[in-house]
Amino acid sequence: MLGGEPSGHVLFFDAAPAGDGMLTALRLLDVLAERGQKLSQASFAKFPQVLINVRVAKKSSIEEVPALRTAIADAEKQLGADGRILVRYSGTEPLRRVMVEGPREDLVKRLATSVADVVKKELA
Repeated sequence: MLGGEPSGHVLFFDAAPAGDGMLTALRLLDVLAERGQKLSQASFAKFPQVLINVRVAKKSSIEEVPALRTAIADAEKQLGADGRILVRYSGTEPLRRVMVEGPREDLVKRLATSVADVVKKELA
């Protein structure tokens, strides 16, 4: 399972918890070899992604905010296996970042806005 971020990070959910350039190159070559393909023959589906930054007054854990846990679980259910949601704090600013990606832009926008609204209500 492969994911990517606009920043250029490539994530291999089955092999490493973080993006890594050397691992990306090796895994790409491995997949191409398995498929008997050249790089020029490879393709991928680019999913829409929405990132909403919400300024927060406090950095409570998700476990401490039941409404946020519920909103994230609902979004994950609607996305199914075809998308992902990441809700995390910025390491440098008083922000909680809500990132949603999936195959349908309308769904991604709606879910990101819905979860961000809960963050605003509960933590702003």
